[in-house]
Amino acid sequence: MKLSSAVLVLAAVGAAVGVASNVLAKRRHRERLDFGGVELHQRLREGVAGDERKLALWDLDGLGPERVFRNVSVNQQLCLIQWRWRVRLLDEKALVVQIRHLLKREGVREYWALHRTFRTDEATNRRDRTFLRLFDEEYERVVRQDRSKPASASAAAAS
Repeated sequence: MKLSSAVLVLAAVGAAVGVASNVLAKRRHRERLDFGGVELHQRLREGVAGDERKLALWDLDGLGPERVFRNVSVNQQLCLIQWRWRVRLLDEKALVVQIRHLLKREGVREYWALHRTFRTDEATNRRDRTFLRLFDEEYERVVRQDRSKPASASAAAAS
């Protein structure tokens, strides 16, 4: 190989490494910004959950302070899991396990029934839409299971 060809190859490799480094740096920066936003959002929800007056401000549907508190708490959990998925701390299998665990709680199912459309409408990227699709699929699976239970089994479980 001629010296000029070798220099050209080295320059191309150097440029490719530079581009890849720049792409990774931008990704890390977006993730840091995302984490900062999640942290602020979590603090906001903690402030709302701990203040009766703020709970009243968030009660747009006349749910009452207890249900609003529960919805704010569920939203906190959901956002944290969604963030962990977004920054790839969870793979799809682990995410579904966590979603199923959350959906065992009536308050989570109630939250999703009330806010699923809004959450879907506000999704800004493919990763968030995948999270919401998986959550919705698991929610529908749980709802189908609940509907298929015989009435006598439901009555026995309630007593």
